Amino acid sequence: MYIYIYIYVLLVCIYFDITDDIVCYYTLFVIHILIPGNMIDLKFCEGYEVGATDTLHGVIDDTPYDIFCMKEEDYVMKIMATYGSNCPPIRERLKARRTIADGSKVQFEYIEPIANHFDFRHCVDDNNHLRHMRPSIEETWKTHRWVLRVLAFFLAVSEVNAFLCFRYWVWGKLDSMYFHAFRRALSIEMMENIYDEDDGIEDSNNEPRRSPRQTTANNHQLTMAPLHCTQWNIKDGWLPNCKNPYQQSRCSTGCTTQTRTFCSCDPGTFFCSSCHTSHVYQVLSGGCSSEIKLPRTKKRQLNLE
Repeated sequence: MYIYIYIYVLLVCIYFDITDDIVCYYTLFVIHILIPGNMIDLKFCEGYEVGATDTLHGVIDDTPYDIFCMKEEDYVMKIMATYGSNCPPIRERLKARRTIADGSKVQFEYIEPIANHFDFRHCVDDNNHLRHMRPSIEETWKTHRWVLRVLAFFLAVSEVNAFLCFRYWVWGKLDSMYFHAFRRALSIEMMENIYDEDDGIEDSNNEPRRSPRQTTANNHQLTMAPLHCTQWNIKDGWLPNCKNPYQQSRCSTGCTTQTRTFCSCDPGTFFCSSCHTSHVYQVLSGGCSSEIKLPRTKKRQLNLE
């Protein structure tokens, strides 16, 4: 609003050819001091020492607010807030110190909003520094998939928030740890997760968890099963459960082909050569091998290019 008043006065002076500099300057000065920030500065010009505070009250859109002001030597610090009081915070903190131009030193206490400003203004930068501290989740997890990059971001933010919660509200002096130690413990728990991903119940074994999908073609080699074997588990490996050394099994995709070949990404899951090609294409393109339900005729016509 005030910028429009400035422009209006200048246009009036130009239109009526007012060349009296004193009139123009006086009019602009009167408008200048009507700006709220400038009125606050004029109020603190006299009668306020360095460190003195005052509060201005107002309402915007039915919401009450306060402008907390503190006199500095060369300016007036102003913070607009909907909380706080004109009193020092309850927590213990050192007094503020200032050295005035004449060499004298002044000590005073910050009021609550200004104290919070100086105490917590670097929180976001500090937390981002913890998030990007090497080895960070986002930098270690080398992925180009947008969904996984977003997931890595949320994991990193949750990691820092959990660490800060433990540090401020849970740990005592003997329990506290550095962030690197916390990140290492969290990484080990994420790699050796003992909770079932379906029902949240703790598993009764310590089987290492395998990734449901691999993202490189080298992890999807079509391999021949050992002799006398058609069953495999993660604990014992291949089980010699067949008398016939060349016993075949039906392709896991549902086609009628009998085969002894499996994909190296998931031993025990048999694929014929044509279904294995579709499996590799499906996984590398972002799908899941369990989703392959194409008829065999269509699998043979699949163009991998």
